[in-house]
Amino acid sequence: SSTRIPKMRSLSVFLVLVGLAAIVSASSNTCVYGDYKNLGKMTRTSNYYSIATTDGQTDYTWFVNVCGTVVRSDCTAIADPTVCQYNGATSYPAGSLSAQSFSTLINSTTGNPATGVTITYGAGQPCGSTPRTSTIDIYCDKDAGQGIIVSTMETSTCQYEFLMRSEYACTGGSGGGLDVGWILIITALCLIIVYLIVGGVVKFVKFEARGLEIIPNKDFWFAFPGLVFDGSKFFVYKISMGKACAPN
Repeated sequence: SSTRIPKMRSLSVFLVLVGLAAIVSASSNTCVYGDYKNLGKMTRTSNYYSIATTDGQTDYTWFVNVCGTVVRSDCTAIADPTVCQYNGATSYPAGSLSAQSFSTLINSTTGNPATGVTITYGAGQPCGSTPRTSTIDIYCDKDAGQGIIVSTMETSTCQYEFLMRSEYACTGGSGGGLDVGWILIITALCLIIVYLIVGGVVKFVKFEARGLEIIPNKDFWFAFPGLVFDGSKFFVYKISMGKACAPN
């Protein structure tokens, strides 16, 4: 019927949007290094990892996040601190999320690669002319839960090193479940399969469709690549202020 076509088209558009959202979500995880897929699960939004230290004169509390920022009202000298050094009165950002980099974890005792990841956060608030930098060595430990800080030390002026353990620093993760992106992708695929099967059966039985006509809302799907192409051309045309991809 005429009312069924808009409904089918709306469902098609919905499935496309779900698929696009799934792809974007799955590709947005930047906290991945080689086979270490679950490092992003160490990120906290509150109750950051912390450790207390002293240099004999001043007591410090360190607040640390992994692949995320530490949000404190007194740690705002840079926009995206991942480590904050608190001396009881003031916090100093000791690493920036935008300066995040990954490297192979090296066992300090043997000098050989270890199971885990080293994450470095540079571009912290300078002390003198030296930007504070924090290096976090995260060892695989399936009994450590989300993560714990074992120790920290200042290796040179304003250069800090943290030793952490986490189940999410093990190769491939620790079976913590699928992330949101993959859940969306699987959901989208299941919906598309159900949509095609149910829609095809309805068109075959009720409307006696055969061949390609059995595809639910065939005209929309056949036109979809062209619509994407035209939309892309229009987008480029607009952002280039009419200098590229001018419409015919």
